[in-house]
Amino acid sequence: MEVMYIQYAGDFAEAYDRLIATGGEENYYGQRYSVETVLRQVRAGHRVVVLTLTAPRGERVLEPGLVAVGLGGGPDIDHERVAACLDAWTPERVVLRVPDARLLHSLHRRGIETFPVFADSFERRGLRPRGRWQDWRLGRALRLPNVRWVANHQLNAARSLARLGVDPARILPYDWEHLDRPEHWRKAVPGDLTARPPRLFYAGGLDPDKGLDDLLAAVAWLERAGRVVELTIAGRGDERALEERLARLALRSRVEYAGVIPHRAVLAGMHHADLVVVPSRHAYPEGLPMTIMEGLMVHTPVIASDHPMFVGRVGGRGAVRFFPERDPQALAQTVLAVCDDPARYRRMCEAAPLEWHDLVLPLKWGDMIDAWLEDVAAPALAHHSLAALDERAGRTLPAGAMQPV
Repeated sequence: MEVMYIQYAGDFAEAYDRLIATGGEENYYGQRYSVETVLRQVRAGHRVVVLTLTAPRGERVLEPGLVAVGLGGGPDIDHERVAACLDAWTPERVVLRVPDARLLHSLHRRGIETFPVFADSFERRGLRPRGRWQDWRLGRALRLPNVRWVANHQLNAARSLARLGVDPARILPYDWEHLDRPEHWRKAVPGDLTARPPRLFYAGGLDPDKGLDDLLAAVAWLERAGRVVELTIAGRGDERALEERLARLALRSRVEYAGVIPHRAVLAGMHHADLVVVPSRHAYPEGLPMTIMEGLMVHTPVIASDHPMFVGRVGGRGAVRFFPERDPQALAQTVLAVCDDPARYRRMCEAAPLEWHDLVLPLKWGDMIDAWLEDVAAPALAHHSLAALDERAGRTLPAGAMQPV
């Protein structure tokens, strides 16, 4: 079968070279797993094209049956060039990892069976007129007849699809394969976090909507209040802008920018830290970030914003404390509330691995796509649909949830 993956970011050819050809390390959680899933599909007889909208322009045969194509695009999707690639490669099926109504209609016009597989939330876009229009168009496009299933990462993000008008019986909440587990980690819990500067760890893009500016402002607020903390930042983005912010806030001696580091080094940094901070603003359209699960896995408590994809999904065991988005002072005070209470901090460390297990879902990204490609999706996947999960949990969606936004 001719299969195409359409994704926005990344560089599949570079990841293949580093992980497969040279046996190098992954840069983020699940990178090796996702590349090996595609390879497994190729070796099962499928011919796969991975089309990445923002990867360096060009195409390259990685091995027989596997081609990586980059369009070299910027922030806006070049729909004409995507259409040209569809016409050139003529895939029978497409795994669409970009939530874009125009791409969905283009695939429908060509009669291509499409599996939208997202890791996005759709809670906040509808607050603006343009966002409401985009959500309405996307919700309609996800109900086109060439789309049988729609997947999203974790439960809250899956429920945000239902609010676009997608039938919960067609929504698949998925998880990534977890090759590491809390049982593989042990944490030396400090008895007193007031005796030294608490260590904070942030992993993610240097993006304002990821809340990094709020975190830096919180560190500066703590400094003015007479409490020193140490912050390590791991991630990719505008390093010059970050340096300027650190200089403006006089935080260069308090903040270490580690840059892009191997995933195992991220886990080690989280394990060494006292707190993992996930300060995402509501505007950032993510599902459940792996940084939360990774912090919990290594037994480190998490301080997170009250992002709608987090609240109600994490924190049930007490290992996660929330603060109001865009509120650096509240973030700083939440850090103090945890670090100044040794008994609470110990309870959070002990609860972290239990919470990790609560978050794990049985349906895995690769198995889900394999089932769809092998035409065993209906019986295999219906059991994992949002409707089936909620029915087994005795939960129903709010009235009107099935109405388009």
